[in-house]
Amino acid sequence: LPLEQVNLYINAGNSFYETGRYSDAIPFFAKAAELVEKYGLLTKIDAPAQFYNRWGEGYEAQNNYAAAETVYLQGIAKLAPAYGSLYPGVTLLQSRLGRAYLQQEEYVKALDCFEKVLKNPKFIEQQDDFGKAMIYGYIGAVYYHNNKLEKALDAYEKCLPLTAKSFGIKSSRMGIEYTGLALVFHRQKKNVEAIKLLDDAYAIMKQQHGEEYRATRRIAKLREEWKNENH
Repeated sequence: LPLEQVNLYINAGNSFYETGRYSDAIPFFAKAAELVEKYGLLTKIDAPAQFYNRWGEGYEAQNNYAAAETVYLQGIAKLAPAYGSLYPGVTLLQSRLGRAYLQQEEYVKALDCFEKVLKNPKFIEQQDDFGKAMIYGYIGAVYYHNNKLEKALDAYEKCLPLTAKSFGIKSSRMGIEYTGLALVFHRQKKNVEAIKLLDDAYAIMKQQHGEEYRATRRIAKLREEWKNENH
């Protein structure tokens, strides 16, 4: 009976998640986790990492990254002893945890998570271009914030062609990654290259969202500041 209840809760959570009702999915995944952990059912359910992942993403959709962090840590703590640290589900949750830390500006913790992801190259290889683009974009940002600029540059060089292929060359995601790479160049004192990237990022964001969009205004302000540094 507990296993049947778990599957019912997971199926209900999945139904809400897959229709974009992330907040409504949260209590069902939480109840499933409670029963899984109470009755030791982790190895008896299908795709055990998935519901921890979707549960955490439900909180991320609410910008509640601290709650998402707790869920991802909980999932890793349960999955790693049962399946090993290189189990794809563990690596997936490490990447999600790193993303949550990045959003909370806990850059050292985020770096630790993504370096664990990099220790599982098979996991990265198994991702589609969209997944790889996102992973390398986050890794680039994390390395930048930890002042590991050459590694950040390498990550962004991997990220950009994948992002163009997956999202489109004029997509908002390209604007985000151009801005990330520009920050790396600026910190390396390569202002000409940095400003050129911000020009491209600004044009994309303006086209996609307009001049008053927060990211567009942020890029414009940054570009102006950097241009003034050259005078």
